[in-house]
Amino acid sequence: KPFATPMVLAFPVGIGIVNWIFSVSIGISIGMALGISQGIYFFGTVVFILALLDILPISIGGIGTRDAGAIVLFGFVGLSAEVAVSFSLLYFAVGYVLTAIPGAVLFLTEKN
Repeated sequence: KPFATPMVLAFPVGIGIVNWIFSVSIGISIGMALGISQGIYFFGTVVFILALLDILPISIGGIGTRDAGAIVLFGFVGLSAEVAVSFSLLYFAVGYVLTAIPGAVLFLTEKN
């Protein structure tokens, strides 16, 4: 039985919730650094939609699709394309590349 106890499902759901909290926090931090004065709901929505665009199998790493999505989403609140692309690329750098470095180090230094 794969779901014999509630904890079998609760633990990965909890990890997913914590992951989304961190993802939205990164988006808010980058937005604040760029001077974007929008609320948590805006950044939560943007991060969620950009994550969906990231997984489309039409680009490498979501670059391009995420940027275009950011331009559209930020355009709805009157922000420029430059700010949108800056947010998108910084989110990629911090949210993906920077967080992958410790994993890469552990992977490369693992002894079999």
